[in-house]
Amino acid sequence: MSIKAVFLDLGGVIVEVSWKPVLIEMGYTEAEAQDEIISLVGNWENHHRYERGEISELEFFVGLGDLIQKPETKALITAWNKMLIRPLPGVEDIFAKFKGRIPLMALSNTNLTHVEYMQKNFSFLKMFDHVFTSHELGHRKPEQECYLKAAAIAQLEPSEILFIDDNPDNVDAAIRAGYKAELSVNSTSDTIRLIERYLTL
Repeated sequence: MSIKAVFLDLGGVIVEVSWKPVLIEMGYTEAEAQDEIISLVGNWENHHRYERGEISELEFFVGLGDLIQKPETKALITAWNKMLIRPLPGVEDIFAKFKGRIPLMALSNTNLTHVEYMQKNFSFLKMFDHVFTSHELGHRKPEQECYLKAAAIAQLEPSEILFIDDNPDNVDAAIRAGYKAELSVNSTSDTIRLIERYLTL
C-alpha cells in the first residue's frame, strides 16, 4: 500500500458549505452586497487569526460586528453557523467503504464556533480516526506548517498521506509539503474513486 492514511478536508469534501445563508441571515439579500461582504470578511486578518486559534470566539464576533456594522453577537453566531448546510450526499459511503481499511482523518481550516456546531449536529465527525483543525494546530492551509504538524501528530511521513481538498491552492500546498494530494469538489463519488485508486497502487 502506497499510503497509510487519508486526510480529508471538511468543507466542500464532506460538508456542503455556502456563504449565502449566512449573508441572508445577516440581511444582505442583493448579490453585489453579498460579494462585498464575502470579500471583506474572507480577507479580514481576524478571520484567519480565528481559524488559527489566535483570538477568542468573543473577540472574533465583536470584531466582525464592528467590521460589518452589525453588533448583535448572538445573532452573528447564529448566522455564522448557517454556512454549514449539511453533510454531502454519500458521506456515509466513505466511512462504510474505508473505515477499518485505512485511517481516515480530517484536516480542515475551521474555527471553534463551527467545530462545536458540527459536533452537535453532524454525527459523522466521530467516525474520523482524528480531526485536525486549524484552530487547534495554530496554522491554516495552505501554510506548510499546517500539513507538516498534522503529519507529525499522526506519526506519519507526509508521503504516506493522501490528502483530498476542494481548493486547488490547498492541494498544491500539500504536494509541496510532500503529501499525495488530489482535488474533489462537492462529490463524494469522486472522493471514493480517488481513495480506491490510491489503495490499489
